[in-house]
Amino acid sequence: MSIRALKAIVDSHGLSMTPGEERRFSEAYFRHLQDRLQTPRAVKRYFGQADATLGSLAGNVDLVDFLIVTFLHTNEPGVYRPLKRHRAVLTGSSIDPAQRRSAQQPGERADRWRSRLREAGVAEEHVEGVLNLLALMFPTVQKDLGNGSDTKAAAQRRGIGSGDYFDRYMVFGVPDDDLPEATFDQALAQLTADAPGEEAAELLLRLRDDTHRITRRIEQRRSTGTSVPAAALLKSMADSYGQLTAEPEMMGLVNSGMSLQFLARDLLTDLPPEQRPGVLAAMAATPDGAILATRTLHRATNSDDNDSEQVQTAEDWALQARDAVAERIAHHLTPTMGSLAEELTDSDTDLIWMWRHTNPDTLRPWLHQRLDNGWELLPLLAKLIQPASHPFPLIDHTTLAGLDAMFGLDNLYTHLEPFIHASTGNSPANEHQANILQALGEHRPTTGQTPPSNSGTTT
Repeated sequence: MSIRALKAIVDSHGLSMTPGEERRFSEAYFRHLQDRLQTPRAVKRYFGQADATLGSLAGNVDLVDFLIVTFLHTNEPGVYRPLKRHRAVLTGSSIDPAQRRSAQQPGERADRWRSRLREAGVAEEHVEGVLNLLALMFPTVQKDLGNGSDTKAAAQRRGIGSGDYFDRYMVFGVPDDDLPEATFDQALAQLTADAPGEEAAELLLRLRDDTHRITRRIEQRRSTGTSVPAAALLKSMADSYGQLTAEPEMMGLVNSGMSLQFLARDLLTDLPPEQRPGVLAAMAATPDGAILATRTLHRATNSDDNDSEQVQTAEDWALQARDAVAERIAHHLTPTMGSLAEELTDSDTDLIWMWRHTNPDTLRPWLHQRLDNGWELLPLLAKLIQPASHPFPLIDHTTLAGLDAMFGLDNLYTHLEPFIHASTGNSPANEHQANILQALGEHRPTTGQTPPSNSGTTT
């Protein structure tokens, strides 16, 4: 009777079950559900509730997880209600150090879950069965039972074990701050066809305001082999790059810009090499876009174990892209010609640093020309080097490498030597400039010393 009822739900909502879903539901059914659905009335009540609440969630949630959650909501409300309270633990997103560094063994953590279920009112004879149901949905519980866990699989199937989809199961619908799967797919289709509509506009708005979740959802489609409009997304991401409002994740370690950069690198490598320079040039059409284009090109041409500060140009497409992006950066900096170094904006200095990462061979003569035409070196350095916060140094080896690439350390110290020497007795009125001179004096290379790493030309 249960099989017929399940088939009726699947058919009535235009769904189908994959072999993996059938296996997971069979595991849930034979491990526990069958012991609780022993009468026609119990079966009818359970599947009737599932049919009534699936509605708008069809295609937006994992069907097996939905059926298990519906069972808990109907038969174990004492377990269902606290799920939201334990959301961070269940989805693996807790920032509680005690949770992350727990010394408890899997058996001890499993006993803790058993205690929670008893406190939630689960009868003793049902504790193990309900715990197995939780483990089927939540990789963290599976891990606490001493088994392997796959958080990516939970996200790919839009399971409750992923923080990106958890709330859908709590409200039995797609929350207002979420984007339904049909809308998401329609938006991608519009971008692919270069015919953006309301759905595409909504997706791009969410990309700005809900960056982490949207980038993960795009990555999930890539990981399953689903084609995504890489070029259109890259251009749209560049347009939004300076307007991101999403809060950092992972205890503040990953901001929205970083999430966008990682996705941009993957999307760029999805493109044929001959298309990459043109797309990167289009991304760099605005100052903010040029910053994302530079970082994308850098990540795409440097492996994770390569700490080079510069774009690598071993491939023809990378050389073309480097030159195109550097040209765009130079164009964005044209308005600075009639101003003083002290008047450079944060955007201007960001672009100069991006040019350093892209093509320092063309940046150095540009800077020398500016210095020959009115810019002063020390005020320029005060703009390029941001004040440091404790315990970080004002100037480190990476900063020195950047200064070497932009000015040449020998030339830099030759021009600043009188100021460095004078600052030991009389500091400049500008405290930040004084700190820079002091730090440069402390890092002055000794005669014959090798320049900092990553200070050479691109390869």
